[in-house]
Amino acid sequence: YGSAAGEIRPIYDAFHEAWRRAAEHGVFADGKNIVLQIDALGEARLDECLRRAEAKAANDRERRQVAKLAQAAQYWKAAAQYYRLVKDGRIEDAVLQAAEANAHFNRLPPGWASGLDMMDLFGVPPHITTQPGSRTVARGASASLTVKVLGYLPLTYRWQKDGTDIAGATTASYTLDAVAEDDRGAYRCVIGNRFGSATSAAATLTVTK
Repeated sequence: YGSAAGEIRPIYDAFHEAWRRAAEHGVFADGKNIVLQIDALGEARLDECLRRAEAKAANDRERRQVAKLAQAAQYWKAAAQYYRLVKDGRIEDAVLQAAEANAHFNRLPPGWASGLDMMDLFGVPPHITTQPGSRTVARGASASLTVKVLGYLPLTYRWQKDGTDIAGATTASYTLDAVAEDDRGAYRCVIGNRFGSATSAAATLTVTK
């Protein structure tokens, strides 16, 4: 790497080791591979190494290599932050962070992500942010129940009444256009994706005359 060698070698070695472990295990499990490599190198040191390497790059080849490592550094840092948020139970923040990490992942140089599945790296089970609320409506009126969810797409929805699936009720909202007496009951929604499922709290629908 010429004059930039001393600056980018520790970065390259750290990334290579994390990537090798990821390929061996298929997924990052709880994210320790990424976080440990970033923490071992230190984000501040990583950024400083990249700045010095960019300044010392003596030719186009070295500049291209530094640029590739800078792209990888952005991904690693975003990924490490994602796993820290998951570990802390901050799922809503983690979902947003996963989108940032995903964007950096897609910009990695060709071949750097071979054998890895982005969905396995940043898969988030459904996380309900807004539960459906109980309703009291007059007979013949309309009633809607809605659940809001974060999680890796695609998400599936199954609304249930008293524990039994409702035919055709497969979106985030369920609407009854003309409520009848036999519509009263407990409604809930089961949301799923490839990483897990979540069941909403039951919302009671009360029908008045």
